[in-house]
Amino acid sequence: MQSNEKEEELLALFLLFASRIEARLEQEVRPVLRFAMLELRQLIEQISPTGQFRIYEWQQIQPLALPILSTITSVLRVQIPPELEAIRPRIQKAAAEYVNQPAPVVAPIGNQELLKKVVIGGITLNSILGTPGVSNRLTINMARDLDRMVRTSLFKELPTTEIANKVVRTLERNGRTIAQIRKGSYGNQILNRTNNTITAAVWDIANKTARDFWEDSAAAGQEWMWLATLENTCQLCLPYHRVTKPSLNDFPALPKVHPNCRCVVVPVV
Repeated sequence: MQSNEKEEELLALFLLFASRIEARLEQEVRPVLRFAMLELRQLIEQISPTGQFRIYEWQQIQPLALPILSTITSVLRVQIPPELEAIRPRIQKAAAEYVNQPAPVVAPIGNQELLKKVVIGGITLNSILGTPGVSNRLTINMARDLDRMVRTSLFKELPTTEIANKVVRTLERNGRTIAQIRKGSYGNQILNRTNNTITAAVWDIANKTARDFWEDSAAAGQEWMWLATLENTCQLCLPYHRVTKPSLNDFPALPKVHPNCRCVVVPVV
């Protein structure tokens, strides 16, 4: 097999493994997120329909948004580590085959260690998701986004119903209230935020798992090459594609260099 074909096959396998796990995690999060958006809508509907004192009403009930939003973070904290552990043996097997070595026996990593191992934007996943409860970066940032949206809407003197619609719209179906997460809504913003967190976590552990194996088995003088998934490669990563360096440390950064980065650095074979 030609070198280019091997590289393309490796990237395709990594993307396949990652996309399957990401889809499962997103499926687990979505119903929890929808329910949380309904609860936030009900919270906002407690504000008077109109009037100049609504900002004070919001200040009184705004802290109640934190425990609602923490349910989204909690499901991520529970569901992500087992899926990260599940991808590791597949990534190591693909990494071993790429350099024509036998697949290693993968030592398991505990949930807490995995949360600390994954780094997104310079912050560990453990710090982002925090301990069970409301004191974590993701929940706090989601609450800040909600507070900003509500305060801006109140400043514009929008009716409370319109503000509630900015969180999530609803429809009645078979006697049930269904959340409709539409583009531009707060609900869609949070959906994108959680999906980006999932994608970043999965790709980070995939990259690190492969890179740890390659570094441990690399011969002296091993060169390294940056590969990008060219269908959606951004202008930040495109100049690095197929650039080779004598050492991993010679790259100014290693994937992930931005949210949703799908690059990987591989040994030159």
